[in-house]
Amino acid sequence: MIRGTKSDSSADRKPRFKVRDQVTIVGPDPHKGRIGVVIQVISSPVVFSYRYDVRFSDGTSARYFGFQLELVETQSTEFCVRRDPRENKNQ
Repeated sequence: MIRGTKSDSSADRKPRFKVRDQVTIVGPDPHKGRIGVVIQVISSPVVFSYRYDVRFSDGTSARYFGFQLELVETQSTEFCVRRDPRENKNQ
């Protein structure tokens, strides 16, 4: 197989999102700005890309390409607390 061909790069490509990821719609779409949950990841051997079914809190769902979505940061990653290394001097 010749490196750099579509079939070669698609074999190594993994989906950007997984089922249960919370995402925001960022692409031009009537749902832009809404937050939803990935409920299905669909791969396409013809297009060499993934599509994502996203369900919103009102129960509706829609299908998106990865570039139309952005992962929602969780509270644990947004509010990371760093300890001051000087705190351990007396221990």
